[in-house]
Amino acid sequence: MQSFRPRFRQSLFAGFLLTISTGNALILGQPAMAQSYMMNGKVISNNEYTAIKLVNESLANLDAGKTDIARIKAEQAKVAAPNYYLAYTALGECYSRLGRPDEAIAILRQGLALKPYDSDILWNLGGVLATTGKTKEALVLLKQFLARYPKDPRVKEGKALLVLTENQIRAKNTSSVHSDEDYFAEAIGLNTIRWDDKDIPIKIYIANGDGVPGYQKALGRVLQESLAAWEEASEGKIKFEQVTVPSQASITFKWTNNPKDLASPVEGGETKLRYCGNALLSARIIVLTANCTSASVLNDQAVKFACLHELGHALGIEQHSQAPKDIMFSMLPYNFENLKLSARDGKTLRKLYSTAIVAPPDDWPSTKGVVSVADRAKVIDAVSIINAAIAAKSYNKAVEILKAGQAKYPDSVAIKRDLAAAINNTGLTALDAQQYDKALELFQQALTLYPQSKTVRGNIANAHLDCGLSLLRAEKFAEAENSLKLAVEEFEASGNKAVLTKAANGYATVLKKLGKEDEGKAIQEKYSVAGI
Repeated sequence: MQSFRPRFRQSLFAGFLLTISTGNALILGQPAMAQSYMMNGKVISNNEYTAIKLVNESLANLDAGKTDIARIKAEQAKVAAPNYYLAYTALGECYSRLGRPDEAIAILRQGLALKPYDSDILWNLGGVLATTGKTKEALVLLKQFLARYPKDPRVKEGKALLVLTENQIRAKNTSSVHSDEDYFAEAIGLNTIRWDDKDIPIKIYIANGDGVPGYQKALGRVLQESLAAWEEASEGKIKFEQVTVPSQASITFKWTNNPKDLASPVEGGETKLRYCGNALLSARIIVLTANCTSASVLNDQAVKFACLHELGHALGIEQHSQAPKDIMFSMLPYNFENLKLSARDGKTLRKLYSTAIVAPPDDWPSTKGVVSVADRAKVIDAVSIINAAIAAKSYNKAVEILKAGQAKYPDSVAIKRDLAAAINNTGLTALDAQQYDKALELFQQALTLYPQSKTVRGNIANAHLDCGLSLLRAEKFAEAENSLKLAVEEFEASGNKAVLTKAANGYATVLKKLGKEDEGKAIQEKYSVAGI
């Protein structure tokens, strides 16, 4: 008898996300003797032999995009050998690709009952659950797959899918608002970023794909269709203008066959954004022309999904939808061939481009027209410095980062402003600890950097007041006099009448304690305080 070995099909990973394949189908040879076959060292029946052939034919038709024929072959395999679990995995993928996820899940669960913890069924069922939004159950199965099969060739992709699933659960748990009309609150919320109206039409440079392995002219057409689809969905709010020089572009698009060009080696697409305030400054998109696993085929429609999704990010939809039928869902559904921009995709984009825009600081380069590489690099670097300071775990660390940034860009108003805010925060920490001299020194540093800050001036006044009242309680009247006098002057200048009364009352009291009755009474009369 002749033995047959398993044939592993790697999963198709397109754009930022996964599709899952069936795995262990078998390559069959002719039987060595009539009606006698072996699989993995065991004798199998004629029906099982027939089922194996049908599963292989089903997978071949799936690869060729003939999903209906693939489904018929898989169903025939299931009838021929009802206990052959791989017939269920093949049929489950067919139903998924046909956009029938509930039937796919039911069939795959039947297969799992036949062979619990089988790698292919865990892989497929976990994948289809994740890509249809049933994330909690998907998480359990994917963790089982990774724990039981650490050497499986799909582990790298499995880990990526696990991260996407965990992120999807986290986003769902943190989102308090859901709308059937759009996903603006879920994917954008208060963190709106978009292209300024003056930068529309959005200039895009598309690098020539000729010479990139895996690139075909059809992929260029797919990208053009994706650009047109977003323009149409915007109902006139956005338009693209293709340019031939990268330095003129706001968005640059590049094809690559090298997964190392992306931050994650298993991802098929990536978008990087740069912005100031909520105005987009630049976007860079990279899309793979070939799957990161050489055993799988990259479908043109999967590339189109990736292009649509990444362009959505480049337009300012920075996060993801929670609905699998939206292009901006975080994972590629199995039936990606039939997907297009949803009504929710369009409404979300139009809502985004109806929001107000906050322009970058005046001292930063304009992004209109041709922007030099040096100017664009300055904007990007300065933004990264500010973002690093915001992400710092302590005010002192933020001050350290921003001081280095100020040394690098001494004329940047934005960095000076944020450095003043960070130093002000360290002053508040000192004030809370009753370190009045230190707090005043820090507040003065902040005011020197940003003289127009009313917040810092208010904190200086509060520091003088707290220091003066503390000295008054300690009966150090001579020292308290100057602090309370300064507090009164600061609060009067700022117009803060509520705290001014408190400061004036303390000041009048100190003056009386020092025997300065006339001055104390004058303060009492001027500010209508008791001065006891």
